[in-house]
Amino acid sequence: CLGLSWLDLSFSNVTGDIQVFKNRSLQKLRLASTGVSGDLGELVCSCFENAFEVLDLSNTTVEGNIFVLQHAKALTELHLQGTHVAGSIDGLTFLEKASVVDLSKTRVTGRLTQHWRGRCKHLRILKLSGSRAEFLPHGTDLTHLMDLRDGDQDVLLPALTTLEVSECPLKGELRFLIWPLAYCEHLGSIIAVNSGLYGE
Repeated sequence: CLGLSWLDLSFSNVTGDIQVFKNRSLQKLRLASTGVSGDLGELVCSCFENAFEVLDLSNTTVEGNIFVLQHAKALTELHLQGTHVAGSIDGLTFLEKASVVDLSKTRVTGRLTQHWRGRCKHLRILKLSGSRAEFLPHGTDLTHLMDLRDGDQDVLLPALTTLEVSECPLKGELRFLIWPLAYCEHLGSIIAVNSGLYGE
């Protein structure tokens, strides 16, 4: 089935290694809540012309480092919640076309850095709840991202509408979450329950 472009086997009893789907022209692959396993890198580093636009491996035992996503730049939706994937959220900055990313309840870490400026311009929904991501910028990255200049072409996450960071180890001042997102004019929801935020 070399011409297969869309496969949805979610909530089925399918098992096995996800590498069986490599070297295919799949654009949409949904295997949510199945028994599949394997390394994310074995799938996205080998996929035919990096064709994946939608990838849903949520609630499986798939593992790997999200930096391999630099080989899947066509992704518009990424659902890896409830998996064993790890790595720094900086790995998401390669996803220029992504509009939805869900890494809730994963092992991802990392903070916002200056590398995020001008990246992920189409990202509307970012879910990190229950992950290990500290998210709040720190040190020189904080200074850089707090520099809010009118007309800056490198606005941070300009399309963002929803941010979920509940139960993440933010452990910082609320202003360090809010101020860098000041130019997110579409931002309508921030959910940060039990995340260690403090201050006014």
